[in-house]
Amino acid sequence: MELLWNKLDLNRPSTSSWTTSSDKFDVKHFNQSINKIHNDLQSQELFHKEATILSRLIYRMKTKFRHDKGLKNMEKVNRALCNYFHLSLDKEYNNLKDSVIIDNSNVVILPTRQMLQYVLVKTQGFAKLMCRIQDTAFCAGEFFRARVIMGQAWTFSMIAWSTVARIWMLSRNLVKKCCIWYNNMYPFLMKLEMIGVNWLPLDYSLPSDLRDWLSLSWINEQTECSLAVEKLSNNSMFSLIKTQDELADVDEESAIGNENELNEQKSVPKNEVKIIPVTTHDVGVPISRESFNFNLEMEKKKVKKVKKKRIDIKNIKTIEELNLLLTYDSYPGLDKLQWNIIKKTISKKLLKLSECNNIKKRKIRIEKIVQSIQIYIN
Repeated sequence: MELLWNKLDLNRPSTSSWTTSSDKFDVKHFNQSINKIHNDLQSQELFHKEATILSRLIYRMKTKFRHDKGLKNMEKVNRALCNYFHLSLDKEYNNLKDSVIIDNSNVVILPTRQMLQYVLVKTQGFAKLMCRIQDTAFCAGEFFRARVIMGQAWTFSMIAWSTVARIWMLSRNLVKKCCIWYNNMYPFLMKLEMIGVNWLPLDYSLPSDLRDWLSLSWINEQTECSLAVEKLSNNSMFSLIKTQDELADVDEESAIGNENELNEQKSVPKNEVKIIPVTTHDVGVPISRESFNFNLEMEKKKVKKVKKKRIDIKNIKTIEELNLLLTYDSYPGLDKLQWNIIKKTISKKLLKLSECNNIKKRKIRIEKIVQSIQIYIN
């Protein structure tokens, strides 16, 4: 059986109409249902903004994360979102709304059954597409969550994870809304007349309930995310951005408010207020010249940094100096790898020296260690 809902470019039926009276058909309820669906589809600005942010993120992350599985899933979400924009379900419901004409003489002109069948099939495809976006966004979020936990490129991962999470939440909410749209429009299917040739194939039947047809485990769950979507639509991330003028106004208001609070808290009692008389005479304090010169000399003196003298390998003569050499993290003229190799060789030879009790043999071995280090350096 051919899956009509899976076709992106579906051939529409011929546009035709039929007349009836308003007593036989509930035109008011039919129009209200179409208008509600059309308004819901038109008010998806937040979803469109998140899709735009996702495409920009993919462009920024393509070079550094080109082999990342999270980015691959983000690209899948982006392709599904491109199909969503190409589907343009709001235009189909707008055409259906324009086909309804109500005359003053109690006569109603309505679209045919084939036209409603076409819109319902497109709604099926829309619901399946939102399920695809929801699933791939969840997979992408899992990969970026793992990156954040590991702490690897967590700044980019956190931005991508939050964007994908918002798309996941909005697409899940759209799936639930799509089921309501379909179930509201399906009862009108048998009330409309079929004019002309059948549009649906004989072996294809539309489901009476889209929730049962999708068979999703979470479709009837009432989560906090779905309740907060309508609040988020007015307060997007772009509304949080403030211009410099707005920020300056906020700073001035907060500064004025803080000054008022400080003035209220620090109220000086009347008894402590002292009025100093205005005089033209310079009141000075006598100081000794010796103390003045001493203070000047102290200010001129600079604190000299005590430089630690590094041990020269040529002058090493005792085991203590070798142990002190091992405490250095680096040595001039050597890179980190070379210095680590020298430290390992010194530590091995020091272990052998600890077994030797003869003082003369110890001195000879220390000289040999120093010579071997000098040969390695040179």
